[in-house]
Amino acid sequence: MLGSFAFHGTLLYGAQLLDELPMIWATCIFVFCAVLAVFPTLALSTTLATTLRLGLALYSLVVTLLYTTLLKHTPVFHEVAYGLLVFLLVVVLTIGVCRAPPQQRGVLLGLFWRSLLSYGVGFALWNVDNLFCGHVRDLRAQMSQAGATALTPVLQLHMWWHIAQVGSYDCITLLVMLDHCNHRVQQLTVQYTLGGIVPLVRACKEIASTSEDSKST
Repeated sequence: MLGSFAFHGTLLYGAQLLDELPMIWATCIFVFCAVLAVFPTLALSTTLATTLRLGLALYSLVVTLLYTTLLKHTPVFHEVAYGLLVFLLVVVLTIGVCRAPPQQRGVLLGLFWRSLLSYGVGFALWNVDNLFCGHVRDLRAQMSQAGATALTPVLQLHMWWHIAQVGSYDCITLLVMLDHCNHRVQQLTVQYTLGGIVPLVRACKEIASTSEDSKST
């Protein structure tokens, strides 16, 4: 987040690295957590878990070194490196949802599709803004001349990429639920707050007691 603030506030290349490279590092952590949540037996094998950890760390290191040296100022490289991690994450999460208990699958599918659509739409708008920046800027200028200045922020397409990052929170919530499916300590479900935007993991007993309290009052 601090890197994103720095980049958008200065538009310097060094700040851009602070914005984009953490996307690689964080997604490697997501992939590691997803693999352990979906394949719990892997966590029991110190060798396999260490191999996965070292592999993802090496991937992060190689991408970081290339993006700051040989492939400096090559955003396509960053997008491909990031896209490969997201693709791997989607594959692992798909396996996890398919293997989940039937009673939990509906909740997990909701989180999965919310996260996937958020990322997909945000990524698409981000690339439209990159590829057709001049046309989008001209359209905003025409809207201002027509007296629709208040609507021009809607066409700040990169802004929608950041808003779509609510999908990251959906993904984290999905990882929590998938991990819970393997341990089954207590029955959990997901409630959506702030108009159905933010998912919260809650115990079913807690929800039941809340409902009973509301009825008694």
